Amino acid sequence: MLAILGFGSLISEPGEEIEAAADGPPVGTETPFPVEFARVSVCRGGAPTLVRVKDGIKVKAVLFRMKNGITEQEACDMLWRRETDQVGSKKQYKRPTKPTVNSVLIETWKNFAGIETVLYTDFLDSGKLQSPTAKQLAEMAINSAKASGVKEGKDGITYLRRAIDAGVNTRLTQDYQAEILKATRTTSLQEALAKLASKSSPPLDDALVDKALLEEESYTFDCKRLKDKLAKILETVVAFANSDGGVIALGLEDPDKAQGRDRVYGIQENLMNWDELRRLMLSRITESGLLAWNPHEVGCTLRDGTIGSVVFLRIEKSTRIHSIVDDGTFIRLQKGNKQLTAPEINELSFARGTITAESQLESVDFDLLDTDYWRAYAQQRRLTRPIAEAMLHVGLAKRSGDGRVLPTRAAVLLFAEEPGGLLAAKAAVRVFHYRGHKVQTDPNTNLLKPPSTISGPVIRQIQDATEVVVRELASGIQMGPLGFEIVQQYPVRVIKEAITNAVIHRDYHLMTDVHIRIFSDRIEVDSPGLFAGPVTIANIGQVGAFNRNPVLVSHLREFPNPPNLDAGEGVRMMFGTMRETGLYPPLYDTRPHVERDAVIVTLFNENRPSLWEQVSQYVDQHGSIGNAELRQLMGTENVLGVSKLIRDWVDRGLLVVANPEAGTRVRRYAKPGSRRRGLVF
Repeated sequence: MLAILGFGSLISEPGEEIEAAADGPPVGTETPFPVEFARVSVCRGGAPTLVRVKDGIKVKAVLFRMKNGITEQEACDMLWRRETDQVGSKKQYKRPTKPTVNSVLIETWKNFAGIETVLYTDFLDSGKLQSPTAKQLAEMAINSAKASGVKEGKDGITYLRRAIDAGVNTRLTQDYQAEILKATRTTSLQEALAKLASKSSPPLDDALVDKALLEEESYTFDCKRLKDKLAKILETVVAFANSDGGVIALGLEDPDKAQGRDRVYGIQENLMNWDELRRLMLSRITESGLLAWNPHEVGCTLRDGTIGSVVFLRIEKSTRIHSIVDDGTFIRLQKGNKQLTAPEINELSFARGTITAESQLESVDFDLLDTDYWRAYAQQRRLTRPIAEAMLHVGLAKRSGDGRVLPTRAAVLLFAEEPGGLLAAKAAVRVFHYRGHKVQTDPNTNLLKPPSTISGPVIRQIQDATEVVVRELASGIQMGPLGFEIVQQYPVRVIKEAITNAVIHRDYHLMTDVHIRIFSDRIEVDSPGLFAGPVTIANIGQVGAFNRNPVLVSHLREFPNPPNLDAGEGVRMMFGTMRETGLYPPLYDTRPHVERDAVIVTLFNENRPSLWEQVSQYVDQHGSIGNAELRQLMGTENVLGVSKLIRDWVDRGLLVVANPEAGTRVRRYAKPGSRRRGLVF
């Protein structure tokens, strides 16, 4: 006997061929394998559909028993034509020799429910979602219901509703439905679908598209058409996530290939590819559940005068390193992407904080860590065991592969008198005090005195480095160009916070010390390593802290009188204190503007004009500012005077040129790290 197994839409919509071939009504049963919403259907606008998985549960199903005389090949043909929307075509199923993630595979299950051969559809595991969440499924279903080009009744919400009506309940069904109702603020799936249908057309905004056409492709912005293969778009998604995030304008041609409105093809050029891209982002990118992305569809006039839309796909900086399955790992360059080698991936993992040197085991004798700092720490925590045993219990030591108990690098950094020497690494703070406002590279150095090197446990480095900087500011009196003494106004708590962050969040994998450079007009604190986790120049002080070295930080808290380690509050305090003192805000910089893996925070020794607050707020709201807007804010027509003021802010790094290819009269200026804010939504 031969039968076809239905456990998804096949239950209620078998198609006329299968209905005609069935010997009586379908028979209720349960799937012989676990099932979940783990397949992204391109023809359903990227909606999740039911498919066989390894870690789901068995669900309600039906068997369509075939009439006598129907062969297994004929049943396979009918099932395949139904799944590929080719019912009535008489095309035959031939199993592909090299199936792809989109290939419909007809599989067999022998001797099930008293039937010798049961046919069902399946796909390659690489084409299925790995460990999907209810929220992730809800987002996909909602997007499919909003997507243009999806046939009525083919969206994910309708698919889910029909599955529930048929009694199919997977492990995620209830939570999946609840997430849809929560996101749409409705009480039923039917209501949710109706609500989304009323908002399906994106708002028309040709002005925003015109603005995007003026943007150069850069470290955080790219333009892609959807006409061809999606591999390059997928590379850019991964590259942005592995760098500092960015925006991909889908439906816009590369600016090197066309000009102006001739670049606006819209996603309507290949709507199926937009759906397929969303599926690939979920199925082909590693740890896709941790990849944050947000599409914003904008209606506009296309190059041929018709109305279509462009999607601005925002990719957030990720807390992980993502790769394309079987295709590589990428980062973003100033223009274009770069595929990384295995050693480069390892270095990026350290730089981004996904792996950290603090947990490495070190062949250091525990006697060398039994210092006054350990004893103060142990007394504070009331640790009475011998040092090796105590460190093992609190996570500062571990057993090596040969069974020995060894301290971690964090333990050496916390308690050793000279951690750099024991680790054969650079783990100190160096202070350079220069005459004037820049470093002279000629033999006649402008150092006021030899650099100071502060070593020792990290808690002592923070304390001693702060004292050295404050002492240098007090004793190293400098004269301005007109002969007047330069008054240093830095709040000490801001200096200490900048040094604390540099020491505890630095990358101890890099063979570089923390460098502090004192100039007549500023202090620069240079910390090895990139911003860890989701932190960027644009969101620092808003996103909260992400500890590259969580073990180091958590144990540093346990010292008597520890430095301020409140997550995220320190940076906000720095901005607030500098503002209250009347100084410019701290300026952060890193790659690609810094040519090495480092984060530099600059504290300016100059009163901030009240105008800057208005400019800062305007740029935050509008993304950029030009000479005309600044003149309007100032109530002046002095073009040259305003240009000089802008140049001063650019020279200080407070503003950057947002469109360097444009003429000086139409140039726009934005804050560092936030040049795409007007397009990112």
